[in-house]
Amino acid sequence: SQATTGRKSVGVDSVATGRTSVGGMTGLSQETLVTINGDDMDAFQNAVTKKRTELQSEKDEYHAEAMNQQDDLVKKLSDLNAKTNIMNAEIDKLRAKENEAVKEGHRLKSAPAHTKIRKNQVEEAKKAAQKAFKEADEANNDPRMTVIPQEIASHEDKISALKADIEDDQSTLIGLRKNEEQLREISLLKRQIENEREVIVDALREQSAALYRYQVTTDIGDGTEDDDNYIFNVMEEKANSIEQKYLLNKDNLDRASEARSRIQHSVSEKAAMQQHNTRQLSNLRNQSAALRAPNRGVQRIETIISEVQKYEVENGLPNTVAVNVDPQALVQHLTTRVSECQEEHDSPDTVTRMMKKLKKLARKSNPDGTDAVVCPCCDRSMNATEAQVFKEKMSHLADPTDSPIVQSDQSRAEKIRKAKQLFTKWRDEVSQSMPDALDYKRISAEVVALEGPVQDNEDELKRLDQEVKAATKDIDEQTEEVDELRTLLEVMSRLRDEASKIAGKHTQIREKGEFMKFDGNIDSSRDLDVVEKDLGRRQREKEDLLTAVGDLNKESAVLNNRAKAASDMAANLEKRAKSYEEKYNEEQKSSVRRTELNELMTVTREEREKLEKQREPLKKQIKDKETDLKRLRQSNQHEENRLNDNLNNFSQAAQRLDDFNGKISKYLESNKSEALERLNDDLASHEAKVTEKKRTLQVSIELIGARPFKS
Repeated sequence: SQATTGRKSVGVDSVATGRTSVGGMTGLSQETLVTINGDDMDAFQNAVTKKRTELQSEKDEYHAEAMNQQDDLVKKLSDLNAKTNIMNAEIDKLRAKENEAVKEGHRLKSAPAHTKIRKNQVEEAKKAAQKAFKEADEANNDPRMTVIPQEIASHEDKISALKADIEDDQSTLIGLRKNEEQLREISLLKRQIENEREVIVDALREQSAALYRYQVTTDIGDGTEDDDNYIFNVMEEKANSIEQKYLLNKDNLDRASEARSRIQHSVSEKAAMQQHNTRQLSNLRNQSAALRAPNRGVQRIETIISEVQKYEVENGLPNTVAVNVDPQALVQHLTTRVSECQEEHDSPDTVTRMMKKLKKLARKSNPDGTDAVVCPCCDRSMNATEAQVFKEKMSHLADPTDSPIVQSDQSRAEKIRKAKQLFTKWRDEVSQSMPDALDYKRISAEVVALEGPVQDNEDELKRLDQEVKAATKDIDEQTEEVDELRTLLEVMSRLRDEASKIAGKHTQIREKGEFMKFDGNIDSSRDLDVVEKDLGRRQREKEDLLTAVGDLNKESAVLNNRAKAASDMAANLEKRAKSYEEKYNEEQKSSVRRTELNELMTVTREEREKLEKQREPLKKQIKDKETDLKRLRQSNQHEENRLNDNLNNFSQAAQRLDDFNGKISKYLESNKSEALERLNDDLASHEAKVTEKKRTLQVSIELIGARPFKS
């Protein structure tokens, strides 16, 4: 076969002798001979290359499947963490609600202590008040309280009659003794009237401006001698006019004050509500600002959104997230990005083999039997220079350490790995920040819902404040007018009293004049002694009657005081009964409220404990998932290391075989017989090692094929 094919061959002796030969020559101790030609060696190298490719593919497939399993576990762990965070937030809210109920309960317990009022105490107080009212009615209905006024009236009638008799006696006595004094007294009265009239005129002149504003004249006229009450009637008319205006303006002032009080009451209510809403809005805004702090979740999520948008735009990724994307949607988006990051690249050995195949495809034989180099893509022939450039370029591309193709694949794989790490880190940070984002979204909605009522109430308070100011200004003006009218009414009332005195003096002058005209009609049946005796007797009778009236008034005062004391006692007892009833009702309301708070705390505690119980399985699941993830990563790393070791060992053995094959080829070309012996010995040794390694790899491959992937 060697003579017909012209191919170089390698002779291998039997396993028993372990000897090799080259070019058909054998050792003296050789019993059997196996001839390996170039085609057999190519077939063997192809088998080795195929096995290396299978090992590499198996390792890559195992790595991809392991990463998918890890990603699935990470996603499940993130979902469990998100659920746990939401439950923690709800538990905190329930605990805060429970604490509020406890605080209110403490406030009710720490309220000002007083003697506990029982139901029977309230009933006894009501009965005591009813008894006191009954005693007060009996005191007010005492028969003596009706009889005494009758006796007093009878005595007063007698006293009036005695006074008339005494006056008649005095008149008679005075007429008998002092008739000459009448003219002197009349002259004195006229001078007094004139002086008092001047005082009234001067006072009216001083108040003329105020009287003019209220349409009251200052003229009092001259009067007539026959009309004793003329000046009194004039002043009474003026005083009545001022009094009517004062009462009218005071009534208007009272109505304006009541209207302002109603507005102020409404302002107080709305101000209290506004203060409450403002405080609540401020608290919500403070909570929102706290959630938007640089170290809180809201800012972190916004920063992550910006970083994701920037990264995806810079790297040309489609369908990037929006600025206002929901946190749950952002987590889903990042999870999708993580699953899209698959590390697929060719190993340096694969690239080297591919370049060698291309070089082999480029070698062709011309019709004249000479070797030629053609383009492996279009079969275009190359001249010597192009062929040299082609070989250098292919050698550079096949270099596993400096090949641009290998560097490009490695760079792309590193970029994908970093992208996956970045998306995973962002997803974990968003999941951790989810409770803050949900709270911020809820609080923002509450702020928007509360800002409208706060602004409306603020506008209403401004409007009411303007109404209060306008009402206050109007009240101030009316108060000044009422005060002026009150002062003017006091002046006019005083002047009316002065006018009444003048009228009385006019009457005295007229009566004295008439007495003087009819002085001859004085009773002359009694002399001076008789008149004096009658006058003394009647005065003594009057004094006795006045004493009796005083005694009756004292008795009436005692009865009135007793009735008043009984009424006061009844009022005090009724007030105490109402106080007892109010305290009793307050205690009942406080007891009911404490019961409601206890029920609320029980329900809240049960809900919180229920959530805590529901949270425990999630914690256990999270712990189990974290343990599974750790174990899976360790197992996958161990298995990948083992596969890498097998692949590297196989590749090194194959490389050594290629090196020996190259040495054999060089020897065949150089015909060095001395090196032949060494090569035959080395070849036999290495072929035995290759056979043993193939057997070991075959067993490992069978074990790997039989082992299922861990979930």
